[in-house]
Amino acid sequence: MSGNIPNSVIGAVASVIASYYYSHSKLETLFMESGAPGDAPEGNCERKCSDWLKRCNNYPEVDALDVLGRIIQGYMDQEAPSSLFYDSPPRIEEGQARIKAALAQNQLSYRLNGYITQAGSTPISKTLEDYLKSGNFSSIEKEFERAVEHIQTDPYSSVTAACSIIESALKFYIERFSLAAPNKLNVMPLWAV
Repeated sequence: MSGNIPNSVIGAVASVIASYYYSHSKLETLFMESGAPGDAPEGNCERKCSDWLKRCNNYPEVDALDVLGRIIQGYMDQEAPSSLFYDSPPRIEEGQARIKAALAQNQLSYRLNGYITQAGSTPISKTLEDYLKSGNFSSIEKEFERAVEHIQTDPYSSVTAACSIIESALKFYIERFSLAAPNKLNVMPLWAV
C-alpha cells in the first residue's frame, strides 16, 4: 500500500521516536536504513524526524508508509518492561499507544513487523494481490521469506502470513478465470471455488 504519511502521524511519531532514541546519530542511522530519502535535515531530534517524514511524502518514488513502518518497527514491536520493576507506568506503552491512536485517526493501523495498513485490512493479502497482478514475483518471494522468517519467534504471525499468501493466490486465480467469488473470502470457501 502506498500513500502519504498524515501530518498527525508525523507529529506523533516524530515526538515519540525522537524522545526514545534521543541521539542524532541513532536517528540518522535509523532513517537511512529505513529508506528515507536525502541527507539528514537540520534541527533538534524531533524536528529532524518530522522533516524527514515530511520529505518522504514529497518523493513519488518513495513508499512513505513503507518507510514509516520500518522506522517505527523496532519501537512498536518491543514489549514494555514489566511494571514489577518500575514505580511509574512504562513510557514505551504510552508512546506505542500514542502512535497507534494517531494512525487510527487516519484509518491506518500498525501490524507486527513494520506493516502500516488501512484499518481492517490484512497487511499481506492486498500487496500480494497487487504483486500477482503486476507479475512482480520477486516481491512475492520476499513475502514467503517474511512468513518463514518469524516461525520460531512469532508462529501466529507466520501462520497468518501464510494464510494471506494462499488467500491472495486463490483470489487472483478466481479473478483471472472469471469464476464466481464466494461470500466469505477466507481459505476454505476460496479453495472450494
